[in-house]
Amino acid sequence: MDARFDRIYWNAPVLRFHAVLGELDKNLWIRLPEGVERPDDDLIAGVFATLAGPGLGAISMDLDVTPSIRDAIESFCGCSLNAGTREAGRDWLGEFDGHAISFSGGFDSLAASALLPPGPELISMDFGGWFQRETDFFQEFSPHVVSSNFRMEGFGRRSWLFMLVGILLLKEHLSLGKYTTGNIFGSSPWNFIRNIESSFSSHPLFQAFGLDALNPTNGVTEVVTTLLTMRHFPKRVQESLKSLAAPGSGKSLRKQMLVA
Repeated sequence: MDARFDRIYWNAPVLRFHAVLGELDKNLWIRLPEGVERPDDDLIAGVFATLAGPGLGAISMDLDVTPSIRDAIESFCGCSLNAGTREAGRDWLGEFDGHAISFSGGFDSLAASALLPPGPELISMDFGGWFQRETDFFQEFSPHVVSSNFRMEGFGRRSWLFMLVGILLLKEHLSLGKYTTGNIFGSSPWNFIRNIESSFSSHPLFQAFGLDALNPTNGVTEVVTTLLTMRHFPKRVQESLKSLAAPGSGKSLRKQMLVA
């Protein structure tokens, strides 16, 4: 499978581009919060890599990237990157001391926010469509909202990293050096191996951007994140429950049983 990203156009605060991934051929857009300047080409390239995913035959981008980011993308995608090169660029491993939570408003991200000291920014992804119930709820927490049509157009199915697009695109704007997700113990089979140090590390692609993972819920189950939500956000439990899954779905029923 090959991937191509071209016709990239910035009309603040919206990034528009044409994306081809296998048989998918779509015009996509990503809207950033008002006041955010155009992200660096490296950051945009990182976003495109998350949408393309691993195991590609070839990938091309109409961007100019630095050597370190080229290496990280080629390692993640498993193929050579056809893109422009620039030697000078931001030192992504430099002084970025901000911290953000990838926040959906579900029990796991609420629990993660409860376990951290006050201060982290909240970044939420608005995918539209059937995800609207999630958006309606998390907006009550006043997060930085990044919206896009890429999920509804079929992109983001080859890697879970698409959930962190907002973290990448707002790295410069919020000076981010750390990020938190609501990943729990059962979310990855790698958490069940004897040496789980790698499970608590940032993904290598994000390490290249100087983004360290700080995931306090990685060692607990959804039983614990449910209890934490009930303790710290008792008045938000039912709203969160309605937002995190469609009524009658297996996930919704499972969460209702945990709350009960």
